[in-house]
Amino acid sequence: MSTSISNTGARTLRFGFCGAITAALIYTGLWAATQLPIGPSDLIVELFTTREPASTAGLREGVLYAALIGSFIAVIGYLAFEGLRWLEQR
Repeated sequence: MSTSISNTGARTLRFGFCGAITAALIYTGLWAATQLPIGPSDLIVELFTTREPASTAGLREGVLYAALIGSFIAVIGYLAFEGLRWLEQR
């Protein structure tokens, strides 16, 4: 199966967006959980923000950084996956 460069670029971009959306949703869920009295520690939330973890400014900054890091990791993972495609060929 042969793929063109533009098709591979579109797939890479799609993986990047999926990683960004997933990381942002996970961060938002963790941020919301820290608002509960029995929620998890703020340490995970503090990984992505320099502001007060419980503030909305911390939420905005954390979602931005989580999305950027998530998209970067997804693109690297996809490129590694595509780079190892030669293992499938016989």
